[in-house]
Amino acid sequence: MRHARLLAGVLAVLMVAAAGPVSAGATPVQKCAAGKKKAAGKRISCETSCDAAAIATGGTPESTCLQNCKTRFEEKWANLQMKGGCVEPCDPPLGVCCDQPKVTTSVEGLGDALYGALNSPAGACGSAKMEQAGKAAYCLLKCYAKAQAKGIPFDPNCVDVGPKSCIRKFTDKCMADGNCGTLTCGQLADVIIEPSVKDVKVELPTHFTCGHVDACVDTGEDCDPSGSTTGLWGTCAAGETCNGTCTDCEVRCGDGVKNFDGNNGDIEGCDPPYSTNGAPAGESCSGCPEGQPCSLTGPVACKDYRVQCGDGVVGDGEVCDRDPATHQSTCTPGTGTSCTSDCTACVAVCGDGVPAPAASHPETCERDPYTHVSTCTPGVTPNCDTQTSTCVSGTSCNTDPASATRCQECVEVCHDGVKGPDEGCDTDLNSAHGLGCPPGLACTHGCTTAEGATCAAVCGDGLLGGTEQCDRPFGARGACDDFQVCMPDCTCAACPKPRTISGKGGTVHGVLPDVGGVLVASSGEGDGPEQVFQWTPATSGYAALTLCSADITPVLYLRNGECGGAELALGADIDPTVPATPPTCPSNIKDPTADDGSFIDFTDAARVKKFKVKKGTTYYVVVDSEVGNNGLFYLTVSVP
Repeated sequence: MRHARLLAGVLAVLMVAAAGPVSAGATPVQKCAAGKKKAAGKRISCETSCDAAAIATGGTPESTCLQNCKTRFEEKWANLQMKGGCVEPCDPPLGVCCDQPKVTTSVEGLGDALYGALNSPAGACGSAKMEQAGKAAYCLLKCYAKAQAKGIPFDPNCVDVGPKSCIRKFTDKCMADGNCGTLTCGQLADVIIEPSVKDVKVELPTHFTCGHVDACVDTGEDCDPSGSTTGLWGTCAAGETCNGTCTDCEVRCGDGVKNFDGNNGDIEGCDPPYSTNGAPAGESCSGCPEGQPCSLTGPVACKDYRVQCGDGVVGDGEVCDRDPATHQSTCTPGTGTSCTSDCTACVAVCGDGVPAPAASHPETCERDPYTHVSTCTPGVTPNCDTQTSTCVSGTSCNTDPASATRCQECVEVCHDGVKGPDEGCDTDLNSAHGLGCPPGLACTHGCTTAEGATCAAVCGDGLLGGTEQCDRPFGARGACDDFQVCMPDCTCAACPKPRTISGKGGTVHGVLPDVGGVLVASSGEGDGPEQVFQWTPATSGYAALTLCSADITPVLYLRNGECGGAELALGADIDPTVPATPPTCPSNIKDPTADDGSFIDFTDAARVKKFKVKKGTTYYVVVDSEVGNNGLFYLTVSVP
């Protein structure tokens, strides 16, 4: 009997490693991932040969044959782990943070799916197709591995484009053998082989990702995921939180974890949600009056209290307050009033979700600003459903402040999240998708024909539609691959090639033109041209970036990948043992763009950003600018 496999996991096969961001040449992590892909491919080809022999005779695969394939695979895997440089530095049976068990499940799942589709009826046809399918999967994995081992993008002509691609060769040979099995040749490729090979990119990345879905502490990390106080590996100590780069556990005010120090007493007197004197024993705020919240800012952060509008607690100087979770105010129920945004009064406001029958402008309907649900008074409010006391389908409470019938009738309201009978389209308030529009398109230019209602792709709404190759800011990558970035016009552009900085640090300089650029900082700044620098520190500790510039206002940020990598925090991990000194720019550097030997006049003050680095981890430093800026910059990377 063939060894047990999980058919439900076929489409989530984790056999190959993602082709991560690279420059000239492959990193040790990429070489390890390439080797693992080839090892997985060899096992697939080996086991499908065992299956093919069984299908030919109508028997079951020999357990000895399958075991030999598995043994060779495990020996190769162990050799790769011993060489080092792999993302997940562990060996079975160390649990869910090891990639070998995932790949084993994937390989066996792929074999099970093919065997189930081709073993009936038994005979030469199904046997040949089984053999070819295994070779096709191995061929695909070798395409990805070859590119990864060289540090270059994979060649689509090798994978699935052109007459000599792996998929084309498989389908041609498969169809030549005639019809047998439960799936066509095209279905075998589209439903089983290709998805199984490609899905592995998520599970075997070629660079560590802070916050990876499995919360494993990979090479280059001390904890994971960011913001956690526990992890499957590398648990932070009591009261500490994993930082934004997964490189250290730190005390953080506002993480909901009260930090203790047995030698020096409490480092934090409080930390939300342990925020008031009514909190659990031992967690109450030191010196907080009853009902007052823990402070999150200033010199008393997580040590004392403060009055804060919007925390749900009426403090000194406040007339009312609003619960941050339920949005309910402390105003007297039944009065039809809600708390103002500054917590100074309870007033009746059309559109606050609280009907005010006694107000100067009586409200017979209301619309909750958070849930978007409209309530009304049956028999009084036009278009009010008598059974549910909500506006009839397709209408919402009229909350237009300029309308004489505001909060007194249910009407069709454009972009209220409800498509009315007279509206051609409307807007889904949770996703920006156009109600009544094809997938990926938004409702624009009004909602009725008279208003010019149109279903169109809107670049920047996060929905991939129309002629868009990708969309931002929600990461709909579309046609963009691992070596491209989504541009503001929703087209894909190649990643900028990084320059290398020595592991011991140093100074580099460059000139930013006034046009071009593909990367933008998370703050939205830096939509102009940029230069990217790749740095792998030779030591661990606090590093510093010092940037001086002339004629530009630079934007400096850090990523853990060339293009799609997450932006890392700068300045959050300042070394408390190093006194702060005012940074200065040098005055004796000659201008490389001048012919008279003059020195550079640095017009922008020196900027210094410190951050914690891990030896052997690759970081990408981006010097960016705004459109229209052009000028010189000098960047100094100081090692720990």
